[in-house]
Amino acid sequence: MLTKSSIPWWTRIKVQFLVFGIAMSILPLFLLGNLGFTSVRQNLEKNIYQHAYDQVTVFAQEIQDFFSGLEDSLTLFTETNAEVLDGSDRLSRQQLLENLLQQEPALTEITLSDANSRIIERLDRPGPQFSAPEPSQANTNPDSYLPGALENPLSAALSSKLSSVFFAKNGTPEIYLTLALTNPETGARTGQFQVGIDLSGLLKSLKQKQLDTGEYIFLVDHSGTLIGQTDQSKIPAVQDLQEDPDVENFLAGMDSPAQREHKNQDGVNVIGAYTTAAGPNW
Repeated sequence: MLTKSSIPWWTRIKVQFLVFGIAMSILPLFLLGNLGFTSVRQNLEKNIYQHAYDQVTVFAQEIQDFFSGLEDSLTLFTETNAEVLDGSDRLSRQQLLENLLQQEPALTEITLSDANSRIIERLDRPGPQFSAPEPSQANTNPDSYLPGALENPLSAALSSKLSSVFFAKNGTPEIYLTLALTNPETGARTGQFQVGIDLSGLLKSLKQKQLDTGEYIFLVDHSGTLIGQTDQSKIPAVQDLQEDPDVENFLAGMDSPAQREHKNQDGVNVIGAYTTAAGPNW
């Protein structure tokens, strides 16, 4: 059965042209709007990434400066006081090391060994804790040595060395720095000078960073072990950090990736950046 529309054909054509005209007006606006939104989003992500990268770069430089400055200071100390450190006057040596502990609050202990890696002095904060003979006896018996061994001994090819991070009984991360002792006249190696370094000052500096809402920083060593963080709720201690995309890239020796967005531990999309503190390789 053939039916005839009550709407005249020219009216239908007008409506079709009108709909086509509206569509052609809206579609370019939609495409331009979507393009503009995408461009704004990409620029915003780029700016957020750059801001994050700048923050971690500054902190990484602070870590490098800390270790570099401490090593320079201790190198100058050992070179200036080589005669006392290598000498037979144990009382003067103890006093010298006690003064160093007072001047360097980051140090937790000092250990001194001879050329054969035998311990001749050990000092722990807050004061001396010796199990060796009294100074008067030690001076008359050069074969009396303290028990134990250096935790971070140097090879013959190295003049200084940082150990891996370890955790003290109270959970504080620490690290050993060992320097070679040399005779200032002959240049021959006479022993090794080792200090324990409390990293709580570095972590305090990390947590005092002016971070925006939702931002947090975490610090890992070259094996992926968590050293410190600014937000305990973001990175549970039981989590294997090696599964974090940034940590995976770091352990693989890659730079901060171009694909900057990933899901965090809460399943939320985040933009992160990382860099390496070259000194301790964190």
